[in-house]
Amino acid sequence: FTTDSIQKDIAQDIMSELQKFIDTKRINSYASKNLSTRIACAAEFYEAHEAHQEYLNKHPNGYCNHFLRFRSWPAITKSSQ
Repeated sequence: FTTDSIQKDIAQDIMSELQKFIDTKRINSYASKNLSTRIACAAEFYEAHEAHQEYLNKHPNGYCNHFLRFRSWPAITKSSQ
């Protein structure tokens, strides 16, 4: 979620760059060949109940797809731009 146009632009740039890395097989740790993350404006924020605060720190194996996909961002080369 983004709170202003600057955050939205950054998120779109990163998604575009990541998609290029997937397309050129510089990153191959995603199950799908296409990113499907939705970038949306933030709505009113509701803080989670105490039991859910720092959830992944309390439950290291967590839930769903939270895992390290790659250790560092690939270097940008002219061919990947």
